[in-house]
Amino acid sequence: IINVSQTLNPTIDLGPDIRICDGETTFIGFSAQNSTITWNTGDVSDFIEISKPGSYEAKILDLNNCSGKDEVEVIVNSSPNPMLPNDTSVCFQEINGLPLKVNVESSDKVIWSTGDTSISVTIDDEGSYEVIVTNINGCIGKDTIEVSIKCPSSLWLPNAFTPNDDGINDFFGPKAINVFDYDFYIFNRFGEMIFYSNNINDKWDGTFEGENCQIGVYVWKINYRSLETNDRYKTYEEFGSLSLLR
Repeated sequence: IINVSQTLNPTIDLGPDIRICDGETTFIGFSAQNSTITWNTGDVSDFIEISKPGSYEAKILDLNNCSGKDEVEVIVNSSPNPMLPNDTSVCFQEINGLPLKVNVESSDKVIWSTGDTSISVTIDDEGSYEVIVTNINGCIGKDTIEVSIKCPSSLWLPNAFTPNDDGINDFFGPKAINVFDYDFYIFNRFGEMIFYSNNINDKWDGTFEGENCQIGVYVWKINYRSLETNDRYKTYEEFGSLSLLR
């Protein structure tokens, strides 16, 4: 007597086709006990990690040498590639209302780290600004720009002032950007120092020891350091004259 039994072939279900975005990976596979799964990639494993598009077939073989197979298509969608300008340095005046614009497709959705959702934004402070772009396939691309404030050193003084308490040109002193280790002196015609300050915001009011100084010509001297374009400091000493008018 010969007993003959029939065993059903094992089944394997890899699920529906899969879409991923550029740079992403996904796992495909099937959990099976007492069976071996072999892939057309050459892998022998229940699950494999995939990052490239293509058709992936898995064959399952059980202990009875019965087999089954299934395949799944992996589609890789392109991610957006938003392009911001290169990192930039601007001076104080230029940072106020500086426009930033990202190049994207018309169907892409845009969101900035500022919360704006248009392709261009206007900023008024230095810092790091990121834009995140999502395309119609749900794929995401990012870009970041660093905006910093960097101004060349500069110093300017008028040649006259009128300390008559009319609220116009009542004080004498320099206007400066990126000036360091500042010393400001004013001398009368006898070479006597009548004003000194190491604070760029302190100006001379035309007095000495509480008394109004005479109309005439005075001499000023400034010592300071400036930040050069090569990011090194340079020491300067400058002289000039001013007219005190009333």
